Amino acid sequence: KKYDKKKDLLFKEVRNLPEEFNDIKDFWKCAETYERKNSNLYRELEISLPREFTPEENKKIVDNFCENLFGKEYVYNYAMHNPKSFDGDMQPHVHIVFFERKIDDIKRDKDKYFKRYNSKNIEEGGALKDPYWNKKETLTHFRESWEETLNSALEKKNWRKVSCKSLQQQRKE
Repeated sequence: KKYDKKKDLLFKEVRNLPEEFNDIKDFWKCAETYERKNSNLYRELEISLPREFTPEENKKIVDNFCENLFGKEYVYNYAMHNPKSFDGDMQPHVHIVFFERKIDDIKRDKDKYFKRYNSKNIEEGGALKDPYWNKKETLTHFRESWEETLNSALEKKNWRKVSCKSLQQQRKE
């Protein structure tokens, strides 16, 4: 919602929204209302995009990244915008927000979707929160996946590739 009024907004996308919800605002409002206290409602990735690419090229890169990472298994949305940076040039980047619960084929009321998973009676509980998102190596996987996706686009333009490794690790190598 906070990106709706931004003048530098380039694109907004919503993917894999269950049909029980009117729109993404309804989904996140229900998550806030029905998810148990002290629980992660969502995770967010903020990713810088190449200035040299057009907004449409950057959108295509982001779409490829999200499709590879989330597929049809997770609800996610993103906002891509292009504010001015400290050096006066543009600073394109994307905010990707996703929900950790895996989409399954079970019809649930809005409130049940966010309840605790019930392994004995799946229909009575909420969708399963994937433990993958809580693992330490998940962040490494995000970085490697972004490196792969971006390098594929850079390669098509014969531009230098990027690395997800730290500068310290790159120097060692």
